[in-house]
Amino acid sequence: MKRLLFGFSCLLLVSLFLTACQGTEDEKEDKKGEEASEQQAPESIKMEGIADHYHTGDKMELTAVLDEETDADHWHWYSRENANDEWAVVSGQETETFTGEATVNGLEIKAVLFDQDDKAIAQSAPAQIVIDDHHGHDEASKKIYQGYFEDSQVKNRELSDWEGDWQSVYPYLLSGDLDEVFAHKAENGDMTKEKYMLSLKQIQMEKTFMKKMQKLL
Repeated sequence: MKRLLFGFSCLLLVSLFLTACQGTEDEKEDKKGEEASEQQAPESIKMEGIADHYHTGDKMELTAVLDEETDADHWHWYSRENANDEWAVVSGQETETFTGEATVNGLEIKAVLFDQDDKAIAQSAPAQIVIDDHHGHDEASKKIYQGYFEDSQVKNRELSDWEGDWQSVYPYLLSGDLDEVFAHKAENGDMTKEKYMLSLKQIQMEKTFMKKMQKLL
C-alpha cells in the first residue's frame, strides 16, 4: 500500500512539473509572438513632446499621436539603452502618454499600440533621449556649474552662442519661487534681495534684446 501511495505521489509530481513546463513554454511563445507583432507593426505613430535635450533628472512627458482614429487603446511603451539591447516594456506606462525622468543619456523609447487580440497595429519610430548638463567633469568646471567663479573667468560671447531654445528663470522670479534664494544670497553677498531681483530682470531684458537682434541679422 505504501509503495502504491509513493508511486502515485511521484506520478502526481511529474504531472505537475510537466504542466508547469508547458505553461512556461506557452508564455515564451506568446511573448515571442507579441515581439514579432510589435516589430512588424507600421510606424504610423508620431511622438510629440520630446526635447532637443534634457538635464539629468528633468521630467519627460511624451505623447503618442496616431495618424488615424482607432478604437484600440492598449498602449505599451518600450525602452532600451542602445541599439544592441532588446526592447523592454516600461512598467506602469499603459496610455498614450509617457512620463518619467531623464536619467540615461542615449536611452531609446518607442510607443506601440495593440488591438483587442494583443496584436501590434502601430508603433512609433524610436526616439533618443539626449542628456546634456552643460558642464565639464573637472573640478573647476564643477565649481562654475555650482555658481562659483571669478570675474576673470567670464568672457565675451558671440551672438551665435545664443542660438537655440533657452529656458528662462524669469517666470520663477515673477512667481516668487526665487525669493528664498535671493534672501540667502543677500545674507552672504554685497547686494540686497531687491538688487538681486533687479539684476535678474535686467538679464532677462538683455536676453530678449539679443533674440530680437538675432532675428534682424
